[in-house]
Amino acid sequence: MIFQLAGFFDAFTPNNVNYLLGGLGVTIAVSIISVIASLIIGAIIGIIIFEEIPYFSKYVETVNNIIRNLPLLLI
Repeated sequence: MIFQLAGFFDAFTPNNVNYLLGGLGVTIAVSIISVIASLIIGAIIGIIIFEEIPYFSKYVETVNNIIRNLPLLLI
C-alpha cells in the first residue's frame, strides 16, 4: 500500500503542477464565459417569448421546448 501511494505523489512534480494549474485556469475561464453567454442568450430568448411577436415567438418557444426536453447525453 505504501509503495502505491509513493507512485501517486511522484506525479506532483513542479512541471506537472504548473500544467495542471494552467488547465484549471482555462477551465475557470471557459466556465465564466459560458455562464455569461447563457445568461445573455437566455434573456434574449425569454424576452422574445414574453413579447409574443407573431409567429416568431411561437417558433422560438417550440425550439426552446424541444431543446429543453432532449436528454443531455443526446446533445
